Amino acid sequence: MENAVAEKIISELQAIDIAESVIEGIVIEMELDKNDGLYVYELELITCNGKAEVDVNAMTGEVLNMKK
Repeated sequence: MENAVAEKIISELQAIDIAESVIEGIVIEMELDKNDGLYVYELELITCNGKAEVDVNAMTGEVLNMKK
């Protein structure tokens, strides 16, 4: 990853906070991935109803996708 890009990416802790704020649960797994030139944190959470997934834009913190 280029240094200029790395400086603009939100931290893993910020991504966890965002995911846990939109889905009540605890992050059990996360990965930083590059999809079509966009850096995305892919987070898996455990909830009282099972597992859920949240994709967070690593540059802006925007929630891109949620699967409950």
